[in-house]
Amino acid sequence: FVRAVLPSLAPEGSKAKAALTGAGKRAGDALDQYASWLRDDLMRRAKGSFAIGRDAFDALLREKELLSHDSTSLKKWGEELYAETAAKLEAELPGVGFGLAINGERVDLARYRIVRLPSRDGRHCAWLDVAAAFVRASRNRFVYEVEHGAGRSVVEMTVVFKDP
Repeated sequence: FVRAVLPSLAPEGSKAKAALTGAGKRAGDALDQYASWLRDDLMRRAKGSFAIGRDAFDALLREKELLSHDSTSLKKWGEELYAETAAKLEAELPGVGFGLAINGERVDLARYRIVRLPSRDGRHCAWLDVAAAFVRASRNRFVYEVEHGAGRSVVEMTVVFKDP
C-alpha cells in the first residue's frame, strides 16, 4: 500500500508523487523489517498461549467485556458458532449464482472452485478462486454479480495494474 497505492494518488510528475514514492519506499522497508522481527525474533521467543496470561485474559473478559464466558467456554462457543455458520453457508451456496465480467467480457466461472473463508467479523463468505496467470500494466473494469434468494448484488470496480 505505502509503496504503490499511496504514491498513485498524487498527480503524475508532481513533487508530491516523488515525495510519496520515496516516503512510501522507506515506510514499506520499515514495515518489512518490523514484520521480519515479529516473525523471526519475537515469535521464536514467545511462550504460552495467552500474551497476558489465562487468568488476566479471563478477568478481562469478565470485567472489561462483561461476558459470562471464560477463555475456555468462549473458545468452545466460537467453535460451535463457526461450525453452525459453515453448515448454513454450505446449505445456501447451491442456490447462489456468481457472475464476473472483465472489461465487458463475461468470464465462464464454471471451471473455478468456490472457496469458503471466515470473514474478519466472524461470518463466512464464499470466494471464487479466480487468479490471473500474469499481470501487465493495464486499467481494468471488474463487475461482480451475486444472485441469491434475496435478490441480486453487483459490485463494480476499476483496478489499475502496474508493471511489477
